[in-house]
Amino acid sequence: MLMTSYILCYVDDILCMSENAKDVMEQISYKFKFKKDKIEQPESYLGAGVKRKVLDGQHMWTMSSYDYVTAAVKNVKATLKDNQRWNLPKKAVTPMNSDYTPELDVSSELNAHDHTYFQELIGVLRWATEIGRVDILLEVSLLSQYQAGPGEGHMEQLLRIFAYLDQHPKMTLYFDWRIPNADFSGVKSSYKEFRTLYRDAEEQLPSNMPKPMPCMQQTRRLVDRIPAMPSS
Repeated sequence: MLMTSYILCYVDDILCMSENAKDVMEQISYKFKFKKDKIEQPESYLGAGVKRKVLDGQHMWTMSSYDYVTAAVKNVKATLKDNQRWNLPKKAVTPMNSDYTPELDVSSELNAHDHTYFQELIGVLRWATEIGRVDILLEVSLLSQYQAGPGEGHMEQLLRIFAYLDQHPKMTLYFDWRIPNADFSGVKSSYKEFRTLYRDAEEQLPSNMPKPMPCMQQTRRLVDRIPAMPSS
């Protein structure tokens, strides 16, 4: 099998994915001095927890947004602690009310302070989706469209997403190296479906989550088919 190597650089972090990742990093260390001369398996990267686990008898890398999500929810709770207008719902089975349509929201526009806070929260949630929280991707995308002039109803739904994350903080992505690196739309003969999105055993999707719209189903299918990078 042809193995592809990746070297990702971000400020002072270097992440290498290769069949012999340590050898590659040692070659780099000849040119650049590493902090404390340490080369080790990653534990976190850009806010996401990174860990090697076993699934179906196969070793593969996983990425968890648990630490980032819990910290984000904690910050929101602290900010809203003495706020008499806004608070997190006590119960949020789904990220957004099933009967809510943001484009039809005609609630009063937020004041300047809340408007800025709305934009900050959108930024926090957008990064959460980048590091694995694909279950809120649709809701965050919909509310992101109203950053120029959000209403009170938009803010309520945004805070509901944080309440949902507070009640469902765990989600882990498994990068299955067995998935072929192919263009699924153009090379259908080599397509092989493996599900790369799993919740931790104790953190299952809510049983009463409403049936997704066709566009949401398509989005989730595409997520399931993302080719994963080889593990080392």
